[in-house]
Amino acid sequence: MTTDGQVVITSDEILALKKLPKTLAVVGAGVVGIEYACMFARLGIAVTLVDKREVPLDFVDREIVDELMHQMRNEKVTFRMGEAVQSVEIVAGQTRRAAILLESGKRIVSDMVLYSAGRIGNTDKLNIGVTGLEQDDRGRIKVNENYQTSVPHIYAAGDVIGYPSLAATSAEQGRRAACHAFGVHAGPMEPHFPIGIYAIPEISVVGANEQELTKQRCPTRSASPATARSRAGRSLGMTRGS
Repeated sequence: MTTDGQVVITSDEILALKKLPKTLAVVGAGVVGIEYACMFARLGIAVTLVDKREVPLDFVDREIVDELMHQMRNEKVTFRMGEAVQSVEIVAGQTRRAAILLESGKRIVSDMVLYSAGRIGNTDKLNIGVTGLEQDDRGRIKVNENYQTSVPHIYAAGDVIGYPSLAATSAEQGRRAACHAFGVHAGPMEPHFPIGIYAIPEISVVGANEQELTKQRCPTRSASPATARSRAGRSLGMTRGS
């Protein structure tokens, strides 16, 4: 999808908006897409969320995702899950708008489109090819458990190595990379790390989700839907135990 910085934008241009649209289509129901969809919906903007996946945030407990979608629908968010974008056209008129054609044949017309495909490593201007390093189509660089790249004296951490692309985790990755570079033993990275999603309401998760634990035949405990709804004004979260 080609962005023009005005009608079709990314999470970079959205921070420089001079006025709010009346309608907004968000393409991509990952963390960033969900967060912006919630924020704009709370401002009274009609939001349509489009994603080719059947369920958003598939790394979170399905029960929590269902409750989040329930809360978002209360804010007039329209979900178009399992829908892939075929094309986006700028429609001229008194004001420029965007017409999104989905592969199913559905058509969505919106004042603005936020293209949110997740975080992409900002490596385009680094000229890393001269070092012998390679990156994938999303700018990610492969590293080992010590955050060394295929060139041993070059390390990488944070968004440029992909998931989880979290500030706190990236800082810890950088610390461990520096320790290894200077011969300081830091031990292995913790397998579980907290994830905060600034939706409305907020979500926090740590460790495996219920679907994964069920496949592993690991006993779990979760709050009932009624309990989750009673807490939804504050936040949605999950705890796990065996």
